Amino acid sequence: TDSIIAGTDKLSAAISAANTCDVIVLKAGNYPESSSITINKNLTIKAAPGAEVTIKCANPIAIADNVSVKFIGVKFDATNLASGDHHVIRSSGTTGGNTLILEDCEFYNFANNSAVVSCLYLF
Repeated sequence: TDSIIAGTDKLSAAISAANTCDVIVLKAGNYPESSSITINKNLTIKAAPGAEVTIKCANPIAIADNVSVKFIGVKFDATNLASGDHHVIRSSGTTGGNTLILEDCEFYNFANNSAVVSCLYLF
């Protein structure tokens, strides 16, 4: 388990450094991500107890084939998404086998009144 302090590109660095099946605990704050994030290992990413955590990505978070990812207590803010992109989380592979678990998560600030279902590229 790694505990991460909020800041630009901190989440992508934590994901890169994590081992398979690690739990990444996010301290309170905003996590703006300027680069693309691909999760290619089984991970749990969760807010610290009582912490308000917001992920603001410029690009969708991609989940590789045969990977299980669980987000707990995280808010996803689409304000920074590239123009024309309406997905916060998407599958990056071609064969599937992905598992995405969202527990107590929120999604907001999507353009054109997009529904949450259209904000996730379904697996």
